[in-house]
Amino acid sequence: MYRVRILQPRNLLMLVVVVCVLLTAYVHRLHMKTDGTAASWRERNQTKHLVGTARRQQHEQQTPQLTCVPTDAVDAKADVDTYSVFLRWMHAGRKSRGSPTLPLTATDATLQPLRVFVVPHSHNDPGWLHTVDEYFDSKTSHILDNIVAKLEQYADMTFIWTETVFLDMWWRRATPTMRARFVALVGSGRLEITGGGWVMPDEAVTHYYSVVDQYIEGHEWLWHNVGVRPRNSWQIDPFGHSSSIAYILNLVGFENAVIHRIHHGFKWHLATERNLEFRWRQYWDAEDARPLFTHATPNQHYTMKWTCGPDTAVCSNFDFRHVVGEFRESMSVPITKHNVATKARQLLDQYRQKAALYRHNVLLVPHGDDFRYDKPAEFDQQYVNLRRLFAHINAQPWDADVRFGTLQDYFDAVHEREGALLPAKLPTLTGDFFPYSDERTDYWSGFYTTRPFNKRLERLLASRLRAADVVFTLRDMTTTERDADAAELLTFARRQLGLFQHHDAITGTSEDHVADDYSRKLWLGLHAVDRVILRTVQAYALADGHLRDVVTRGNMTLIHMNEQMRTYQSLPLKQLVGVRHKAAHVLLYNALTLPRHELVRVHVNHPHVVVRDGDGVVVRSQVNPLWRPDDPTRISDAAFEVAFLARVPATSVAVFSVAKSKPDAEGTAVKASVVLLGGAASATSSVFAVDTSPQELFIQNDALVAWFDSRSGFLQGVTDKNTSENIQLGLDFHVCKSRHSGAYLLGDLHAREPLLVGESSPVIRLVKGPLAEEIHVIAGHVVSGNVINTIAVDKTQATSASALRLDISNLVDAGDLVNREVIMQLKTDTNSGDTFYADLNGLQVVKRTTYRMLPTDGARFYPATSLVAVQDRRVRVSLLLSQTHAVASPATGTLEVILERRIAENDGKGVSGGVTSVPRSLQRHTLLVERRGLQRHTADESHVLRPTMRSHRLSQRLNDPLIAMVADAQLDPLLLKRVVDLPLSLPCDVQLVSLRPLLPADSAAASEYALLVHRPMYECRDDDADDTGSCAAPQPATSFADVLPGVRVSRVARSSLSFLKTDPSVPPSRMMIVNSMEIAAFRLEVDHKRARRQAVDTN
Repeated sequence: MYRVRILQPRNLLMLVVVVCVLLTAYVHRLHMKTDGTAASWRERNQTKHLVGTARRQQHEQQTPQLTCVPTDAVDAKADVDTYSVFLRWMHAGRKSRGSPTLPLTATDATLQPLRVFVVPHSHNDPGWLHTVDEYFDSKTSHILDNIVAKLEQYADMTFIWTETVFLDMWWRRATPTMRARFVALVGSGRLEITGGGWVMPDEAVTHYYSVVDQYIEGHEWLWHNVGVRPRNSWQIDPFGHSSSIAYILNLVGFENAVIHRIHHGFKWHLATERNLEFRWRQYWDAEDARPLFTHATPNQHYTMKWTCGPDTAVCSNFDFRHVVGEFRESMSVPITKHNVATKARQLLDQYRQKAALYRHNVLLVPHGDDFRYDKPAEFDQQYVNLRRLFAHINAQPWDADVRFGTLQDYFDAVHEREGALLPAKLPTLTGDFFPYSDERTDYWSGFYTTRPFNKRLERLLASRLRAADVVFTLRDMTTTERDADAAELLTFARRQLGLFQHHDAITGTSEDHVADDYSRKLWLGLHAVDRVILRTVQAYALADGHLRDVVTRGNMTLIHMNEQMRTYQSLPLKQLVGVRHKAAHVLLYNALTLPRHELVRVHVNHPHVVVRDGDGVVVRSQVNPLWRPDDPTRISDAAFEVAFLARVPATSVAVFSVAKSKPDAEGTAVKASVVLLGGAASATSSVFAVDTSPQELFIQNDALVAWFDSRSGFLQGVTDKNTSENIQLGLDFHVCKSRHSGAYLLGDLHAREPLLVGESSPVIRLVKGPLAEEIHVIAGHVVSGNVINTIAVDKTQATSASALRLDISNLVDAGDLVNREVIMQLKTDTNSGDTFYADLNGLQVVKRTTYRMLPTDGARFYPATSLVAVQDRRVRVSLLLSQTHAVASPATGTLEVILERRIAENDGKGVSGGVTSVPRSLQRHTLLVERRGLQRHTADESHVLRPTMRSHRLSQRLNDPLIAMVADAQLDPLLLKRVVDLPLSLPCDVQLVSLRPLLPADSAAASEYALLVHRPMYECRDDDADDTGSCAAPQPATSFADVLPGVRVSRVARSSLSFLKTDPSVPPSRMMIVNSMEIAAFRLEVDHKRARRQAVDTN
């Protein structure tokens, strides 16, 4: 990987190089001085950057890697690459089932003695067939009680536990004595906390921000209550495994990881090569700096009948649970002196066959299942019978040692046996394990989209939580008295978000009533963070200190959210802002460390308004119609949409006023023109002139003209005004019948029909004004499912010669569709072949290939959290996403996104019914077309797509929109500050992941905070200076004191992502070093007394 090397004063050669570069830049600036002020400004900044780099390198002993990676960068090499061997394991998978075996050979006989660690465990889903509270009351509370009692009774028995959410619930009920007993068992090493996140997160449809946050919450809880740092990850139930999550696990501080659900054919491939243990590395990690020691299980399922060895008929005889009146699959009998010899030989034979799949003759044998050990009798039955078998095996001259153990016991034994040679013996692996399949035609790709309403609600809560954390923490850092109520609200919301990362929650793979419970919890969490934002912004924005104190102490709210969800299954609705009698004041909070210059839309009760910024300067604005919800062809006479151009600095709150005006007054918002086609097409309005005559359908701005099909109203393509080139972008919507599908699975898609069937005619609405133009297409019928597709162009943004973009939103109503998938299809003229790209967890974008020989359509879909793209040497077409979807590329240049699914069938994977409780969902996307050039074609050989800086920033805007608030009508506007600049600043190529207090969050004396940042990798471009802003790479390093100006940071320490492992502290004057693709975590300690004095002086 290309890296900026360390520059030291004594290195004369490097100094000469820098001087040459500076001279070159100077000459180039002279050459380009007639190229306009923008070019001159850019060159000056590049020169300043080079000077700053030289000075910083003289000051620091290390520098961040270049984030602008050359497009010919080479991927890291690995012994096994999941992408490259896909076809091999797919063909193996067609004939593989069950657990793989290898013949025992003479080589196996000469290995060191077999060591077996049997690991009792209980997999506790915090919601699946029952809610998290129902499971806790009926199962989990008893399991945890039994663990304490039985591990104290049996001195050599062990256990592992994973889900912290259940520990927290149990802790609240447990007596101090019971808590102390639990802590003692953990301290003894016989009870190991594995994973230890708030939940065991899904890996396919989660965003890395939420995954990291739930690990912080879980690990902080464990450290403060149990005093333990988890060392091993236990991810046995997520439906496929992501390389992004492996990277995060490494950064969290895990030394080892166990994974389970990977494609059955790939299990066979790894097992036959004895590669089930590997060092998992990233494509961009050429130096192999962040590999994760990963253990993959060879068995199809994690239940007891699958885990002792390859023969399930034999292994099922060693599950000794027997509860009267309960159905049992096992035919086990108690172990006695009469049968122990026979049973021991059978069990050891299974152990040896399983151990032959690994390289070191040390074996891990999980012994558990879902919600097992809930009865004290099961503990007795499992322990007594297994202990007799272990004693017999260990007493024979069979060269075997079998015992109870933990994951740590197993990994310690492997390291002890292999010693320093272990890293060299382990193969390296790159890639991920999607899609997952446990049977030949069962592909678990339906859940990538299942319950899109909840998936969108989760992303909304994540965005608001991040914003609330930032504003709360910055204020908390500069005051001596913590807002304890707000801190509790943040903790509550964080734990609702963390709960939803569970692999049966965000996936949608739970019963309907459980999904409703998750939705309700997310909704309550959203209300909690909104209260924090309102309380804290209010405290910042009120200019009068006395009023601020009175309002804060009285818990009064003088500011309200402009957009609210009335119920946990309703879409967010904008509130109607009254302007007839008095000007309304709108506060816009930008939680990003990037300045925002974009359109904001507010609903008002008068058609003639004028918008002003905090200085009283008139802001350009446009008034659009609002349509009646009961009739898409009727315009409301009581409510209107005003769109205005807002400039909001980075991490700040800006205030705007919206006041009633005269129709012809200067600065009054310009009325949009309206075209209505289809349906009744007879709408009238007292405010807007409505044209119902047939006409060409197009919208445009300075960069493009987007043209639409005259019948369907759907997008057909765009014309680039810079080159006059027509680019095909055919958008269409289909309803497909799916067979053998369910909450988890996506089977075959057939009976594909366009959303517009037969002679049905859509309603098409065109709204055009000076700031924005948009087209709405209402297609289909409520009784059979419909989509309201909106495509808009922003006419206020600076244009780029190499990029075109459209904003897309889809309001999807599944109606009473049965066993149907609603699919959006985008056809381009890109010559992409069978290759397309999709992101993993919002962290990286990887290459995907459409394999047409796979047995079912579901095998060709992959998860995409933030981006899916096709490209050739000429152009890249990216669809930026605001939530996770199942995506595919069925033909060259074509992308498909599953928007919604309503499935009545049971796919046999656990959920009793299908997915029929499907609220309407609003899904937003940004369509981005970027020119590339022939010189960039070598990048296509990489397995990783490097988005442009423009793409990164647009994705941030899409997922973290401006938060609009409205001041109470009774509040005197003179009491509001014009703008509130929050004390936070980062280099433009570094993204703020999170800024939050560390536990205990409700402690008035707490002074430690978590700062997480990410420096993404992006493609080198010279023309990213449009409305998203320009950003040279790499940016000069900045000190922590500069990151948080006005905050008295007393100590800084680099930390693991969950803040349980911390390096020695450094002074805040030190530079913040963040390498390419790194998520860096820093523990900050703040001197509140000094910060308080600074805040008082500022006010």
